[in-house]
Amino acid sequence: DTLGPDLTWTELAGDVDIVGNRARTTTLGAHTLARANSDLASSDHYVQASCGTDEGTAGDDNGLIFRKDGTGTLTYYLGTGDMALSVNNVVIYKSVAGLFTELGTRGSQTYAVEPTRFLHRCEADGSTITMDVDGVNKVTVTDTSITTGLRAGIRGFKVAAGSLSWDNFEAGDLVVGSASTARLLNLLGVGL
Repeated sequence: DTLGPDLTWTELAGDVDIVGNRARTTTLGAHTLARANSDLASSDHYVQASCGTDEGTAGDDNGLIFRKDGTGTLTYYLGTGDMALSVNNVVIYKSVAGLFTELGTRGSQTYAVEPTRFLHRCEADGSTITMDVDGVNKVTVTDTSITTGLRAGIRGFKVAAGSLSWDNFEAGDLVVGSASTARLLNLLGVGL
């Protein structure tokens, strides 16, 4: 039941368990949010994970949070994919004290149910916030609302039956060639 084993996590909403060597939601009809309890060196960082769903229902969102601080305050950026097979939206939000605002134009992505998974990657580089799916940029926005926050994590919403999954979670700093290149690999304890 513990996310890890390399680092500790805090589940801020809902429940996430390790099932079948992947992190999976067990919460239905409510948000799931878990934050890795290790600071990155810079607020300019990335987060990525292989994301999936075993049943594509309208409203199923599978995403990643970044520029999150080490408290329970719900301020962070969220890059998420609506994994309903008929909706196919990629969206970046900002959450400031729990109040969500959609940023920019929605991107388009065709999703499929597991065993197919999709590599979601989000970056915060100064005021430029991006989300890629399988190496293709889907959304790029400019926003200066959240300039601090050294942690990253996972967030999802599962409407009904089934589950969302995250695998091969990774977060790291964007600065290359300095002490801040240290990465947090396999925080969920699953192999690359």
